[in-house]
Amino acid sequence: MTLYSELIGKQIISLDSGVGNVVGYDDLGMEGNNFLVIEYGKDRAKNYVNLEGKKNFREILSHNEFNKCLDSVSSLDKFFEFESKQERINFFKTESREEDVEKLLTLLLNLQRLTDLGSVEVQIFDRIMESLSLELSIISDQTMESTKEIILKTIEDDENEK
Repeated sequence: MTLYSELIGKQIISLDSGVGNVVGYDDLGMEGNNFLVIEYGKDRAKNYVNLEGKKNFREILSHNEFNKCLDSVSSLDKFFEFESKQERINFFKTESREEDVEKLLTLLLNLQRLTDLGSVEVQIFDRIMESLSLELSIISDQTMESTKEIILKTIEDDENEK
């Protein structure tokens, strides 16, 4: 549990659940299973995240760390190529489940470059944008609209430079 004990008291964010505070971990009486206990919202509703599966949350970055991720995406020069639209959709569905800011920004940039986005890809783009702008709004004390503009400007500027 030492890997996850350092998260106790920290804020995390999930594409599925939003922002929460890690308050502990528990086995819920099921020996061998470990769950991270996360409280969400003003009512402090608890969510138990099984630590045996794929991690579906990330620790909220510092403002400096987030800016480094934005900068790294600005210098991206490799873009994804696909043999079919279905392969592309499946790729973005799978990769968008990752909880890594730099990877999510890279996915946004690649989605932004596409001229034939389907409805599933638009939903993926919107979900990633919502999560990243929420995180940036928390750490920069700005509105989500402002942080969406910052993220969009970064990926649009990068596109225009290529």
